[in-house]
Amino acid sequence: QPVEALAIGWAGWGQANELQALKGEIPDVHFPAGLELSPDLVVLEFLPGNDVRNNHSELERICNQESASALWRNSNRAIDSGFFSVALLLRKLGQATRNVSGRREHLDSGVYQETPTREPKLWAEAWAQTETLLTEIRDLCRSKGAELLVVNFCAGHEVSEAPSGSEALPGVDFALPARRVAAICERLEVPFYDTTPDLREATKEGSVTYEHDGHWNSRGHKAAATGTAEFIAKHPKLRALLDRP
Repeated sequence: QPVEALAIGWAGWGQANELQALKGEIPDVHFPAGLELSPDLVVLEFLPGNDVRNNHSELERICNQESASALWRNSNRAIDSGFFSVALLLRKLGQATRNVSGRREHLDSGVYQETPTREPKLWAEAWAQTETLLTEIRDLCRSKGAELLVVNFCAGHEVSEAPSGSEALPGVDFALPARRVAAICERLEVPFYDTTPDLREATKEGSVTYEHDGHWNSRGHKAAATGTAEFIAKHPKLRALLDRP
């Protein structure tokens, strides 16, 4: 079925920014207001690794402060320069520093914990804010005659069914954010699709992410796109959009 697909996004956006983008309120960025394009369907990307934190200003501030460490900055520069082994060493040093200081896990590990070991109150507020934002986005889309679909974009470490080695932190459940957002979408009566099984199946043919940063490679993108398209085609309400004249 011929469709027109338009992508509007920016690195580091959470749902607060996505809501702004739909309204055309992103400062200093020349995106058209998403809903002024009269879409039939709005596909919202939910990224467990940072979206919930992005939606809470204090969590974002703390994380940015940690990421501003010299070791983290230099590891990013090493990746940009192609020195991947150096980047890996710097990040291991950063992990060791957190271990020594009594903070074994990065703040972002909290999104994968039922009761986060760090800043549990802030994480609870962030999840509540995420649901509020998704509700606002749903209501705004419906007011413009558009359907909303929330799609979980899993990260490389979430594709593995069981973390191992140093990544296996107590209380960490990589599937937890997707389950929580699925529950939110069920309450809001919004379709939800999780790409994790698609990526997991695609690993049988080879890696689905780049070796050194966990972002999807072409195989990962193809698996997620195919799975999402099939979900839309089989969902009664979303399928009806394809039959519109």
